[in-house]
Amino acid sequence: MSKCLECGYYDKEKHYCPFYCQLIRETLDEAISFELEQTRAEIEDLLSSYGYLDMHTNDDVLGIIDKHIAELKGE
Repeated sequence: MSKCLECGYYDKEKHYCPFYCQLIRETLDEAISFELEQTRAEIEDLLSSYGYLDMHTNDDVLGIIDKHIAELKGE
């Protein structure tokens, strides 16, 4: 923490580091994106094993997940 106080990014009035907070946000976004991509792959496998499901339902489910992945990646 003592090195943080010496850093130019550290806001001594608000007692936080915007650089560090942004790093945490980006790391969490990457972790969440990874988990969503894994979830999407599992759902895709599951849906492909059920041939009788409506294809529009499949596309809707996967589309929702894709939308969230893209948002987390900033696309």
